[in-house]
Amino acid sequence: MWFYDPSKGNDSYFNSMVAMIDGPYSHTEIQFPNGLACTVYMGCAVSLRRRTFDTKYYTLVNVPCTPQQVQAAEAAARTFVSEGYAFSNVAMIGTVFTPANLLRGPKSTFCSKLNADILQSAGLLSHLNTSNLTPSALYRSLATTGPSRQPTVAIDFVPRRKGPGITLLR
Repeated sequence: MWFYDPSKGNDSYFNSMVAMIDGPYSHTEIQFPNGLACTVYMGCAVSLRRRTFDTKYYTLVNVPCTPQQVQAAEAAARTFVSEGYAFSNVAMIGTVFTPANLLRGPKSTFCSKLNADILQSAGLLSHLNTSNLTPSALYRSLATTGPSRQPTVAIDFVPRRKGPGITLLR
């Protein structure tokens, strides 16, 4: 899982505003071992594409999982794409103003909700309400023991350590 920090570059007002509300991150993307990354941007539909991330701006948190969980997560990402989910300002506002969630459309999302929903569908995240999750809140839930800044993919095939929950690679 990659997290974008807008303070490290010349960025848009929107990204800076998201980070001011709950910083330091304003955007997140999930990347699979095959190099495909899934995300959604303002004004766009959910996309799944091959890409790289500049570690000057992005922080990586590795999410250990089984090959079956990777398959489930990628299948969920493909479903979000094929069903036409798209970015919603209303859904994003719902992270700080919960009543806005009542106005959210059925196929609306934002980056941290999308990626948390993908993790949940693969059994990698189960304790969060994704409708109220900012990128930084997702980061905190995954990186409670500190982020891994390795230049690898965000989902790795490693066994879990120390019981249930998400652990990080060291």
